[in-house]
Amino acid sequence: MQSYDVTIVGGCGRVGLPLGLAFAERGLQVALYDLRADAVESVNAGRMPFVEPGTPEALASVRAAGRLEATLDREAVRNAEHVVVVIGTPIDEHLNP
Repeated sequence: MQSYDVTIVGGCGRVGLPLGLAFAERGLQVALYDLRADAVESVNAGRMPFVEPGTPEALASVRAAGRLEATLDREAVRNAEHVVVVIGTPIDEHLNP
């Protein structure tokens, strides 16, 4: 398994994915560990699992450079120098926390 500079747990969500993109755009090797197979598949296919301005281009760039991958494999946590855990914030129907 590959080693990473950073693994983000909960990485394919609205906080983890933009954070992972920011790290990868700055040259770090990033893994996004998530339990949601559909989100992992979407990110690895270069598709954002939600709408966030500016992120489709960033995702395409870091995926093409090989600096970001999403995974269901928890070994990505073990193989990271740094681990960031993001916790979901419940939101209402208007996207207010």
